[in-house]
Amino acid sequence: MRLIWTCENVDLVRAFCQYLTTKSITFSVEEEVDTNWGSDHYGNKKFSLWIADEDQVDKAMEYLSTFLESPSSPEFALQSLRRPLQVLTEQSPATRYLEDKLHHNLQTKEPKLTTFSASSITTYILIMCSVVFFLEFWNSQGREKIPSELQPSILTYSPVTKALLFDYPHSYELLDKIIASYGYEALIKPKEPAARFLYTEFRKTPIWHGYYPYIDAWTKNHFTNQIVPTIPLS
Repeated sequence: MRLIWTCENVDLVRAFCQYLTTKSITFSVEEEVDTNWGSDHYGNKKFSLWIADEDQVDKAMEYLSTFLESPSSPEFALQSLRRPLQVLTEQSPATRYLEDKLHHNLQTKEPKLTTFSASSITTYILIMCSVVFFLEFWNSQGREKIPSELQPSILTYSPVTKALLFDYPHSYELLDKIIASYGYEALIKPKEPAARFLYTEFRKTPIWHGYYPYIDAWTKNHFTNQIVPTIPLS
């Protein structure tokens, strides 16, 4: 593939290309726009004429010389009315030449991207939160079923919440096994050997309660000592 002509006059390019078509010359035209802000030709279009087959280059050059000597000749002027100029700007001449030789499209199609608007994303988040809320509501176990002496030490989380908690303590997993297999009474006085074993493991398993119990205890003692100071008896 060889470049034989560059021209800014689209009418001349169109006329000559139509003439080449009648002569069975394989060619392609590229359009280039000057994007240099400092150039006097900014925004002007330039057309490049490429001949695909090297064997046809000499013949095309001969036709071009004749055309440039007399572009207004009736032989060329009538050709511009037959077909509009087809400008290829998406592919390089080398790519189009290979495609002509291989009879295969080398241009890969870009994958379609699914776009989501902000409102759609917000809607999906609200729907997911609503589903989790209703699952939490229907699967939660009421505290009224738990003996009063056990309520302070039982976490009444639903299965959904427990599945979503990444730091759900292992000791409470043992507690859930005892409740599921032997009921809440097994936490007061386990009778079955397996229940006693799980309960013992639950009591021996350490659990991190955070700093809140220490802060709460210090706050209560601090303010209690300030409000009710210790008065010596003597």
